[in-house]
Amino acid sequence: MVSKAYFEKGADRWFIRGSSDEVTTCGICGRSELKGTMVLETPDGETIYCGSDCGARLAGKPAAALRKEQKAADDRKKDEERKARAAAQAAAAGDEEAKIMFWLRSQYPQAKATRDPRDGFAEASGKSWFQLRKDWAAAGKP
Repeated sequence: MVSKAYFEKGADRWFIRGSSDEVTTCGICGRSELKGTMVLETPDGETIYCGSDCGARLAGKPAAALRKEQKAADDRKKDEERKARAAAQAAAAGDEEAKIMFWLRSQYPQAKATRDPRDGFAEASGKSWFQLRKDWAAAGKP
């Protein structure tokens, strides 16, 4: 439960960090079995999980405005997670590309240097780039 001192901090003292389905009990009034809770944080890093009505009273804002901020925080968090996944996939693809190029250099040392190395390997082998990738996969992705 939250002490009355928290209510004195005012609306400018709370940051909405999003929502949580993991905590289903309000940290202010103690109500349990909520569908989800809002995550509020103080400037000193203390986190409180509460229902939307209690969060609105604590932050000194209307519940609808607080839910809108909560949704925006959740959207930002999802966007950051999506960007992190995309970056990890790009890094993995880059690593795979480097491994393919190393294997191709060992298989086709006579390949000419071209603007796009894939063209040089395709020309030296007489195969398409996609067939070369299949050959690399068939060789066990060395």
